[in-house]
Amino acid sequence: MERSFNYFAQADDGSVYYFGEVVDNYENGVIVNHDGSWLVGGATLPSDPPGIGNAPKPAVFMPANPELGDVFKPEDLFPIVDETAEVVGVDLDVLVLGTKYDGAIKIEESTLLAPGTEFKWYAPGVGVVKVQTKGETLRLESSTLVQPQDE
Repeated sequence: MERSFNYFAQADDGSVYYFGEVVDNYENGVIVNHDGSWLVGGATLPSDPPGIGNAPKPAVFMPANPELGDVFKPEDLFPIVDETAEVVGVDLDVLVLGTKYDGAIKIEESTLLAPGTEFKWYAPGVGVVKVQTKGETLRLESSTLVQPQDE
């Protein structure tokens, strides 16, 4: 099980930048490591774990106006983290647990750190509403950010 604290900022043009994450990896309810932790500028707080990755600059997490075929790297500090994202669907309607999200985009994520891909659907004003990977599907159960249409 993983618990992470992620750091983002939105630019004036609407692009979202990723400044890193501090990860706690658990086994049997106990933190066993912080693998995958990285921050722009490295550790700065006394609470940051030792050995945290030091990224030179923030990464584009989501372009302001994602278009079909756009490719970007939300995580780019190999071998600590690596992620390539490609927009494979735009202006989609996504039905999640009886709630319809309009104007969503579908992202295909891949990494050099593991085989396979992951698909994520992002809804405007909400963020990730659905994730599919390796025969597993995760769905947003509730959000206080917007009031989408019920189907």
